[in-house]
Amino acid sequence: MNPDEVQKLILGIQDSKLAHVAIQTHSSAETPPSIDILFEGTEAGLDAQAIHLRALCHSQQISEVSFSIWSARQDLWSFANPEETAIAKINALPTDLARTIELFRHAAESAHLRWKSLMYATGLGWLRLEGSSGKLRDALTTVRADLEKMGGSLVLLHRPATLPPFDAWGTLGDSLPLMKAVKHQLDPRSTLNLGRFLGGI
Repeated sequence: MNPDEVQKLILGIQDSKLAHVAIQTHSSAETPPSIDILFEGTEAGLDAQAIHLRALCHSQQISEVSFSIWSARQDLWSFANPEETAIAKINALPTDLARTIELFRHAAESAHLRWKSLMYATGLGWLRLEGSSGKLRDALTTVRADLEKMGGSLVLLHRPATLPPFDAWGTLGDSLPLMKAVKHQLDPRSTLNLGRFLGGI
């Protein structure tokens, strides 16, 4: 499937009467996007859900997979070289899912990086990039700027020690004064994790 087909199908599933428990989509430089959907219930109920799902999917291939697929988020953290790997938490509108996946692909390919992503149907997800630290920064900067134009965000969770300066949190918006006030109320002496949050709080 391509990203547009993935988004259309996910939105169709969410708008249907299917009683799904979870939906996620993952993609990478080597594999096109695919969708995992989790159902729970009795055998008869699961059979009925499968029939309904096949009707929604039309020509798309459907197969049953191991429950271990729901460990995909943890699997993103299984990387060989921490000095050439960056992992970011992504937030985007569910209706921008296809555009978000294309952002990943384009930014990674432009910087000649390996990439892998996992996105939930809610718009929350993770992106892993692998390559030289300078190119990682370029790709992260591009993805963050485009996501923020769409109303999304990128928070850097893991970075190589050699990564050039890159703010982990992104654009502050207008919430910094409120966060500083809360921080002052809870930690008036600024002894807890000084300088590690937004705006150096």
